[in-house]
Amino acid sequence: MTFKVLPMYNRHVQMCHKKLNYTCQLCVRVFNTKLKLYKHEYFKHKIHHENIKIFRCDYPGCNYEAHSSSCVKAHQTKHNTEKLFTCEYCGMKLKTEIIRRKHVDKMHLGIRPFLCQICGLSFGEKHELQSHITNRHSNERSYQCSHCPYSTAVKATFYTHLFNVHKVRADEDKRELLQCPYCPYTSILKYRYQTHVNSHTNTRKYECKVCEKSFVSANALRSHTQWVHSDKVFSCSQCDYQTKTTQKLNEHIRVQHQLQGFKPYQCPYCSFRCATGGNTRKHVKQVHKGAEVTYIRDDDLLRVARDARATGHYAPLLNSVNALSYAKEASEDDRPDLSENILHIAM
Repeated sequence: MTFKVLPMYNRHVQMCHKKLNYTCQLCVRVFNTKLKLYKHEYFKHKIHHENIKIFRCDYPGCNYEAHSSSCVKAHQTKHNTEKLFTCEYCGMKLKTEIIRRKHVDKMHLGIRPFLCQICGLSFGEKHELQSHITNRHSNERSYQCSHCPYSTAVKATFYTHLFNVHKVRADEDKRELLQCPYCPYTSILKYRYQTHVNSHTNTRKYECKVCEKSFVSANALRSHTQWVHSDKVFSCSQCDYQTKTTQKLNEHIRVQHQLQGFKPYQCPYCSFRCATGGNTRKHVKQVHKGAEVTYIRDDDLLRVARDARATGHYAPLLNSVNALSYAKEASEDDRPDLSENILHIAM
């Protein structure tokens, strides 16, 4: 058996070739040490064992527990609301010197030593790489949305999707619901909430060191730096297209070369269709001024496209995308029977 990345290989060896003599009686997971079994049983099933030590957060009202004091200390920084450490590049306020140093290394100096061996993306911390591999390259997507075809291997990402897309809160999601004091906007992500509030108050804490222009968010400043002050250019290997960001390059390749003609987003006010939700929103703003900026998303087409990208075989699935699009647009009287072919691809 072969593996694309080392973490997958190590996990296979650990699970398949090392002796796993300790089995959880509740969920049948197996472990190679008794200590790991006991920790699993306590944190997953609340079964206490006297020979393992539990460390608890002493902040009033907090029930956080961990199997090491370092985990508790890292957790306790969340209770500290003071941000006394300032980034010298963008002015961002941070809670600790360690967090400030990591921010500078990753966001401003480009120090990202953890490289994904599959797609080439790099990360500042090991856990970010592991999360990326699990979410992007693993077939294990245990969290399936019941409202749409979306699935993921990361619980927090799944909970965020439920709220952002479907406005549904998972029972286990204990993050605070943040309400904008100026409009009905709500969020469970603090950085998005703060960026939104900054747009109301025109608070521009993030200043460009080159031209002194200021922005409401670190992302806006980073985008400005890439587009205006960076000489780095990313080129498409299939045409003459060039851009300043890998995000735009990947979007171009997906829309223009992998799924050309694929338009799952539709204007709710006219027949306009587009390959991206962002361009559909721009259309609504420009053509239907004053109307609510939204779009209709075709989840059937997106599911077929997701299958195509996962397998790498675009041509046969694109034929099905075209057939599915035609079936949706055709009238009941002249629509051919395409259901058998469509269902075969979508399953």
